[in-house]
This record gives sequence, C-alpha cells and structure tokens, in this order.
Amino acid sequence: MSRLLRKEAGYLVCSSCGYMSSDDKPSPGADVEGVEPIREKNFRIILGLLRERHGALKTILDVGCSDGLFIKTARDDGYDATGLEPDLPKANAARAKGLPVIDGFFPDAPGLFGRTFDVIIFNDSFEHIPNPARTIGGIKRHLTGGGAAVINVPSSGGIVFKISLLLAGLGIPSPLYRLWQRGFSSPHLHYFNKHNIELLFRNNGFEPSCRADLDYYAISGLWKRVRYKTSIPKSAVICSGLLALYPFSKMMSDVSLSFFTRKEI
Repeated sequence: MSRLLRKEAGYLVCSSCGYMSSDDKPSPGADVEGVEPIREKNFRIILGLLRERHGALKTILDVGCSDGLFIKTARDDGYDATGLEPDLPKANAARAKGLPVIDGFFPDAPGLFGRTFDVIIFNDSFEHIPNPARTIGGIKRHLTGGGAAVINVPSSGGIVFKISLLLAGLGIPSPLYRLWQRGFSSPHLHYFNKHNIELLFRNNGFEPSCRADLDYYAISGLWKRVRYKTSIPKSAVICSGLLALYPFSKMMSDVSLSFFTRKEI
C-alpha cells in the first residue's frame, strides 16, 4: 500500500489493493449529527462479537471516543472501558457523564504512558489518523499479550461509496466529498476496504480473528445526518437515494469491521 500509482476523482489510489488517500490536513473534531441510532446498533454487534471471539478480554481503550457512547455501552456490558479523545470539548462531555477519558492523540498521549489494554478499538477514527503504520506500532505498544485490535472503518467496497465515485467521474463530486468529510473539522485521510485493511495489518505483524460488515446508516436519524451542512433540496435528493439503496446496502456494506491479534512468533 506504499505505492500510490494513480489519481481518481482527486484522490490517490493504490492500483494493486485499492487503498485511497487524501491530502487533507488532519485535525480533531467530530462535527456529525444523526449517527447515534446506527452507532448504538453497531456497538452492540461489536461487543457481542468481542465476547464471542475473545471472551477473556476485559479492558478496552476506545481511540477517538468522542462524547463516550461506545465507552458507556461497553461499561454497561461489563467491560472496563476507557476513552482517548483529542478534542477537549468532546472529552469533557464524556467526563461529564462520569466516563474515564484520556486527553490527546494516539499513540503519544501522555496519559497512555506505560498503560496496556486487552482491546484497542477504533470506531470511525482509524481513517482520520495520518500514519496507519505508525498507528499500528502504537497498538503493539499498548496492547496486552493475547489482546485484540478492533478496526471499524468506512469501506470503499460499499454501494454508497461506489455510486458516489461513479457520480464524481460524471462531474458530480459532492457525494464523494461528503463521504470523505471534506470541509468537516476532521476529514477522512484514508479509505480502506475489507481486503486492504487486512493486508495492512498482516504486513505489520497481525492476523485477522474475525471480520464482519456493519450497516452504514439507519432510517432513524438519516435526515438529521444528511441535513448537516447540506441544503434542504440537496438533502431531500440524497435521502431519497439512500432510502432506495437501503436494501442493497445490506449486500454491499459501506462499513468494514475487523478484529486482529498479534502473530505468534
């Protein structure tokens, strides 16, 4: 994935694996709305798979925890979950709910020094971090022996992404820009699919232990999510399209979930 050989719709693409990269600048933030219903559903699926595949693991670090929805869900499910969040207002919002949150960026936040966790999870955050290989090095440093890295990322293999890419090729780039969160406080810097995210981790000393597709959106909260930073007429068109695609989104998911463990030496 180190050789980015062509440009497509303004983004760099690896011709061999399909990994995509943006030249947007990284920054903290989480200015999205209407995602709580789908995230709550997906978080419960993730925790169910975690208990099924790695039942002995108890401590969790949620990297990019925002205002703490996953931490709360995990703690309610019996896990000892801690968050890491670089955006101070979001971190304070989580702490106001009584949730433990470390300030700073992964993997160099001072509050992480000397600490390890059974599970390190990235819920819609791995794609925002500039250097994936360095991030994986941080996972190795802060993961307990026998622990699991959980990566929940948007996927370029999904039907919404593929249609948006097609529209960009026809001169209508705004849906694709929205998926990349261009113009948001924290844009996506990478787009993976289920194959190249596995390749990345395999090349850095991990092996997959579980993989699943998650829903990208739910009917509940859809209008609020689409309407954010978008005009009413354009939002109506987008919502209509997403509603029409909803049955097909189950077959070509726009969210990839992967569990990884360290390779035995």
